Amino acid sequence: MGENIAIMFIFILLVVFGLIFFFKVQTAGMKIKQQENIELSAVQAAQKVSFLPELRCSSENVLVPDCYDALKMAYIKDIAEDDSAYYYNIFKFSTIYVEEIFPGDRIWLLYNNTGGKEGKLATQIPISIYDPKTSALGSYYFGILHVWVWND
Repeated sequence: MGENIAIMFIFILLVVFGLIFFFKVQTAGMKIKQQENIELSAVQAAQKVSFLPELRCSSENVLVPDCYDALKMAYIKDIAEDDSAYYYNIFKFSTIYVEEIFPGDRIWLLYNNTGGKEGKLATQIPISIYDPKTSALGSYYFGILHVWVWND
């Protein structure tokens, strides 16, 4: 009788340790998958802002790739605040801004909604900035598009 109880006790311990190990592995796998989803959402937000017609420059109705118009960027934050539901559906909780690297040091904040969250994942894309005010033909500058996606 005592041997049966000892065997049952050892069997129950093995099952409990097996379940604990299984749940730890599952939790680690879920955290990795969650991080992958956050990284994917950061890349998606960067792609969405790259193709916004509100910011793109064009020459004779032909879009210039990876080019942003400085005049349009100056007003997009006000437009995004006025139509916040539309831009929230596109960007969710993110901060998007363009930083001019050469020759100046201007910064345009395009969208900002942190949602009170603290963690962030940053994506940076090199772009061309077109400024039509500088001369009759306009000037092109080098900049970086920063996209921060906020998470818990």
